[in-house]
Amino acid sequence: ILTGVNRYFKQSNFTYYAGVLVGIGELTWKYNPLNNSKDNNYDANSLIAGIQVGIEYPIQTNLSLNLNAKYLAHAYDTQLVPSANANSTISHNSTASVSLGLVYKF
Repeated sequence: ILTGVNRYFKQSNFTYYAGVLVGIGELTWKYNPLNNSKDNNYDANSLIAGIQVGIEYPIQTNLSLNLNAKYLAHAYDTQLVPSANANSTISHNSTASVSLGLVYKF
C-alpha cells in the first residue's frame, strides 16, 4: 500500500510532475523444490519510501498519455531453510519501474 504527494507543473502542451511516496508492503517467497510442503514459505514486511517523476500529454479533454518512473527503497529480508543442513538469506532493497499508460480524469 503506497500513498504520496505530487507537485504538478503545467506547461502549454503537457504537464509534468514529481512526488514522494511512503507506504508498507509485504513480499512472499515460496521455496519448496524438494517436498512440495509449505514449510519454507516466508513473508517479509517492510516500510517503503520512494520518489516518482512523470509527464502527462493530453490526447482529448479528459484523456492523457502518461509516462511515469518510480524508485522505491525498502528492506525485505528473510531467511530460507530448505533443509536441516542448508539455509539462505534473501534481501531485496530497492525497486525501479517505468510505465506508460492512459489517464482518464473524471
